[in-house]
Amino acid sequence: MTREETFRDYILSVHDSDYEKEEPWYRWKYEVKELDTEKIAERMQESFHKIYDISVTKRREGGVADVLTLETDQGTFEVKGEYNIRYILNNGGSIVRQDGTEMETGKILPSAYFVIDVVKNKENVIGYTIFGGGYGHGVGMSQNGAKVMGNRGMDCEEILAFFYPDCSLKKIY
Repeated sequence: MTREETFRDYILSVHDSDYEKEEPWYRWKYEVKELDTEKIAERMQESFHKIYDISVTKRREGGVADVLTLETDQGTFEVKGEYNIRYILNNGGSIVRQDGTEMETGKILPSAYFVIDVVKNKENVIGYTIFGGGYGHGVGMSQNGAKVMGNRGMDCEEILAFFYPDCSLKKIY
């Protein structure tokens, strides 16, 4: 999931084996039609006026964006860390969840488990669309997945073993 092409194929599909596939946040879309370059520069505490490209250049093992690269008229900048990326790319507005409901963005985007498609006018980025999945940091146990597993009759040991393989529970008291 660290390769962009592999992750793109994954996130743009629905997988029958995914426990969360019926949940509204399983897949979502966030569209910025008019890029606010000044807002991005201010949030990054940098000075630039044009953005030529925005791309995820590094992902963590599970696919979460870890480094976002912006090519600008003042050089290339990296945004590191999923929370910083989620903050920088949030231009306000709403997110459309897979069930069609819309939610306001808040301070950060719902997750860094996404791909980004930029929209350009000649060489300048003027907007972007993000196709994402999930809600949260993307590490550890999915609450929605665990809920579905429990509803299907799995017990807590089975659920924990699914999310934390090669771990064991011990009574310590």
